[in-house]
Amino acid sequence: MTNDCGRTIAGALQEIDELRAIAERVQALADQWDKVAKYMLSSSGRELVEAARKDLIEALGAKGGEQP
Repeated sequence: MTNDCGRTIAGALQEIDELRAIAERVQALADQWDKVAKYMLSSSGRELVEAARKDLIEALGAKGGEQP
């Protein structure tokens, strides 16, 4: 009985460690996306988005699509 409990506890601790590692990776990704979002909201980021939007509209117009 004690041996089974030890294995159960060891397995649970291993799963906790794995979940902690996943949570750390998710947090790192969230931090990266936060930086991207802040850049996109900055003036240079807005300029980049506006230029890309204009390029897309021109490309769609060149293919006969309607401009929004």
